[in-house]
Amino acid sequence: MNPYIQNRGQQSAGQTQNPEETRWSGRSSQWANFKDYLFSALMLLAVFIAVLMVEKYKGWLMLCALYPLGRAFYAWLEVRSTEYRLTNQRLIFKYGIFNRTTSEIELYRVKDVLLTEPWYKRIVGLGDVKLQSSQRSIPDFRIVAIKHAGELREIIRESVEQRRSEKGVSELDTN
Repeated sequence: MNPYIQNRGQQSAGQTQNPEETRWSGRSSQWANFKDYLFSALMLLAVFIAVLMVEKYKGWLMLCALYPLGRAFYAWLEVRSTEYRLTNQRLIFKYGIFNRTTSEIELYRVKDVLLTEPWYKRIVGLGDVKLQSSQRSIPDFRIVAIKHAGELREIIRESVEQRRSEKGVSELDTN
């Protein structure tokens, strides 16, 4: 076994380490694609109206219906292949259809947690949680179309405060 991996979990003398535990995991709702689905449906409607009105190019017009169907399927697949996991130490997210990418934000680097609930998501009980962090690779991050987004925001806020306390880190505003 690789010695780095083997020794990674060991503690330094006098240093306590909390084991990483999952506090929340989930995926976005397909309501995140509401605008894409609406656009695709309108395009399909336009294609079918054109098919009924134009006899000469019926085959080509039917072929044009593949674009909105493909667009809607890709949007569905993109949301379906994104996963979020919040632990007591970091927020981990995996995304990508063919090539997967795993990124993470250390919780002690989170500066602000914002909840937004657009009307078309709010009527179905969904919301978005936006994180602002001091992490250069991911300064702004959104978890979109999540059920119980208010509760998730509170779990993140409490986890951030706990992690900052454990690490002895505090936020310093320079404005």
